[in-house]
Amino acid sequence: MPVRELWTVYIALEGEYGEGASFSGTDAIEVFDFDFKPSHTILEKAPNPTSLNDVSDIIEGKRWVEVSFKTYLKGSGMNGAPRIGRLLSSAGFLLTSGTTYASYTPQNDTSSIALLAQTDSGYCVKLKGGVVKRVSVTGTVGDFLIAQFNIVGIFDSESTTPESLTPSFEASLPLVVKGGTLSGKLSNTYWKNFEVSIENTHYEQLNASDTYGIKRFYIVQRKIRGSFDPELSSDFIKYPGESLGNISISLSNGEDNIVEISAPKVKIAEAREINVDNRILRFSIPLIFLPNTGNDEIKFKFEWTKV
Repeated sequence: MPVRELWTVYIALEGEYGEGASFSGTDAIEVFDFDFKPSHTILEKAPNPTSLNDVSDIIEGKRWVEVSFKTYLKGSGMNGAPRIGRLLSSAGFLLTSGTTYASYTPQNDTSSIALLAQTDSGYCVKLKGGVVKRVSVTGTVGDFLIAQFNIVGIFDSESTTPESLTPSFEASLPLVVKGGTLSGKLSNTYWKNFEVSIENTHYEQLNASDTYGIKRFYIVQRKIRGSFDPELSSDFIKYPGESLGNISISLSNGEDNIVEISAPKVKIAEAREINVDNRILRFSIPLIFLPNTGNDEIKFKFEWTKV
């Protein structure tokens, strides 16, 4: 029987880097457009002098894992931080929680994750020591609020026998970009698309005593960019370096599920373009998110109603 591409993904925070995790059904997260790629460096052995063949053998050098997927940016639908917050923690964000919220802001430290992905019909693969090297959040008016995560980590294992787990997904419904509460320049314009992208630079610590030559991955730098596309208007003609000030968007679907994305200091990053949307002109404006007071370039806040 062929192996169907029906992926179930489980994600857990590690207590210590690279130690992996024991997974349960409540570690499951809804994902789509999933890709798991064991990556390698390949060494080509030179032939002996009696052969014209350019290569006499192929040998694996280092091995690691690259993972990417999309998921819905939403709350947990209950009184607690959503599971997607584990991914934000491994992207270099600090969790701060209260009785009605959980918020994530940038920090200089990074947590690591373990990931288990398996199909329903015969394949199971694991990653440990994972860090998120890129997070992008896209919102189109009338469509779902989508987050994409790109992860790099240490190869753990693979098997043709999936683990016996019963996934239990969060009950919250996906958020739709409509009926939101906006502030700053986002509220002063009619825009259609909005995007935020956290680009992390990671360092690969090599070690000759490790099985695959890699000790761990560190996040050593980040840059936060984005864009939005307001309708062209005479009072919104701006140039690189000009400020949009403080912006935020808050969305809810009435299911104890509120997500707010806010930033205190946003500027025009590059020259804007003019695009045509069904004969209506729009600006396409690149943004850069800057720190205002320390590590506060952007905040993801999840709120719920106490029962």
